[in-house]
Amino acid sequence: MKRYGLSKVLKATSCLLGKIKPFCEVDELTGVLNLRALRSDLGEGGEYAMALANIDGFSTVNNAYGIDAGDTLLNGFCNVLKKNIPIGAVIYRCYGDEFAILFPNSDVDTARKFAEQLDGYLSFASIDIGGIDLKIAVTVGISAGSG
Repeated sequence: MKRYGLSKVLKATSCLLGKIKPFCEVDELTGVLNLRALRSDLGEGGEYAMALANIDGFSTVNNAYGIDAGDTLLNGFCNVLKKNIPIGAVIYRCYGDEFAILFPNSDVDTARKFAEQLDGYLSFASIDIGGIDLKIAVTVGISAGSG
């Protein structure tokens, strides 16, 4: 049996972790970052603002039309976010239908402005679910802090 020195094992482990970390921090369904990535990013310190968005009526869509319809709604909402996110802001899917939009080095007014704009973006968006056009509505909370 071949023996490896501790430094080789540590180097190989570090390399492996570097390759799998992106998979651990990306939401598989939507392709946006996840709660683990948000916690990591907040731990880096600095001032930030945040908008927390929850899709209104999401569980009703899931129950009435099925999980695939819910997944379509989640992806549709993410597409609206991705198309309209300000430069430097980052999208995270935290839980089911809850998303965080982080604005590094920003104040609460930045998050407030985006939340107001998001309402306008969504007024033009609808998601086709089995021939039914569903409008997306969200409840948004805003905050600011430093980490």
